[in-house]
Amino acid sequence: MHQLAAQVGGTALLLQYGRDAERESDEIAVKYTHDAGIDPRGIVRFFQFLQQQEGQTPRLLAWMQSHPVTEDRIKATRRMIAQRDTKEVVVDRPAFHQWKEKVIEQAASSQRQSLR
Repeated sequence: MHQLAAQVGGTALLLQYGRDAERESDEIAVKYTHDAGIDPRGIVRFFQFLQQQEGQTPRLLAWMQSHPVTEDRIKATRRMIAQRDTKEVVVDRPAFHQWKEKVIEQAASSQRQSLR
């Protein structure tokens, strides 16, 4: 019984470390995108998309995840962004659309080749 408790406690500690690292990476992502003049609200949109893909995580299981609950990441990221001045950031750039078109074109080409 003591061994099981130690294993559960050790696992919980390691998972918490992973969640803390993910929170730190979210903070860095907001800082770097903002400092680069890119609208950091795209990070929130990414997390919203992720949340749609994964569905709702039962709170009871959240403590077993290596990443923070996506809903919590959305809230935390919004708070971080609210502390920064986003008037001077760029929401969109033509170069991004050019890059996006190339990626879509390459993905379609790869898919066509795999169907042959």
